[in-house]
Amino acid sequence: VKDLPPLEGRPDDPTIVDGKRIPETNDGVMNDRDRQKPKEGTIGTEGGVSEKDKARKAGDNVPEAPKTPSPSDQDRPEHEHEHGT
Repeated sequence: VKDLPPLEGRPDDPTIVDGKRIPETNDGVMNDRDRQKPKEGTIGTEGGVSEKDKARKAGDNVPEAPKTPSPSDQDRPEHEHEHGT
């Protein structure tokens, strides 16, 4: 691989932007030590969606018992039986 010419406009030191050195630490919002902590119950980790969903789904799709038992073939009158001919 032969050497390529340097890119035009490329800074000599890429860690300096607008005359200031990029800090080593991450001072973004998530890492701001002076930022107020979230209030209890607002961060969405209490119980979690899956835990709440399990509790809700435990009662879902449970068939209800029939109010009157359906008659079996033996209990039906003779004229209701289907005869294969």
